[in-house]
Amino acid sequence: MNMTFPFHVLLLLALFCFTSPLQARGPALELWHSQQAGYVIDEVIARFNREQDQRVCVLQIEPSKIKGDILLAAQSRGLPDLMLIPSDFLGLYRQMKLAPLPADWFSNELMAETLSYVTLDRQRWGMPMMQGNHLMLFYNKELVSTPVTEWQQFAQIAPDLTARGIMPISWPYEDMYYLAAFLRTFGGSPVTDGRITLDTPAMVQALEAYRTVARQGWVDPDGDYDAALSRFSTGRSAYLINGD
Repeated sequence: MNMTFPFHVLLLLALFCFTSPLQARGPALELWHSQQAGYVIDEVIARFNREQDQRVCVLQIEPSKIKGDILLAAQSRGLPDLMLIPSDFLGLYRQMKLAPLPADWFSNELMAETLSYVTLDRQRWGMPMMQGNHLMLFYNKELVSTPVTEWQQFAQIAPDLTARGIMPISWPYEDMYYLAAFLRTFGGSPVTDGRITLDTPAMVQALEAYRTVARQGWVDPDGDYDAALSRFSTGRSAYLINGD
């Protein structure tokens, strides 16, 4: 099993249904995002504010909290004007009070596959902004002399690592994206031709394999994104699965 399996997250810019049309003049617009490289967005917004007669205020939210914060804000009608969010949030477009975007906002040069990430129920709920990221297998050179090239090799190296108090590998175990990589390895897909396809032999195999790595102590089943990254960066984990 090769964990450099490509997994795409398409980010989108979404407008809310009660937001007035963008105008050259008017009150400040509010943008929420959860991008770790927030300084890049800050630089773009600062340039926009200098060049346009419009002001945009930016709020950066932790990746693990942004979905919950948006849903809570939607209940109290405290939503921002714009959001930069993963495309998988689209399934909650009603709860997040997203508004469909006009067709003439989209360039004809956009790839059809890209548009599929922002389309649901025959409406386009966001503007494609970025496409990424690939799940990659990182290793600590101080702990690993020859990195594994096949998933099965972890069975050989795990006993020695755990005996030294080192977690063989880390990733946010409860995050469904990583289970999806296992599912695809066994030939499955969570959605096929627009229909949910979870009740399959591939899903059974994926779940069994996923449970096995936790039971054997290869990964911390309770660790979140920050814990996994911290464990790896402090030398308490030999490998890490993370984005590029």
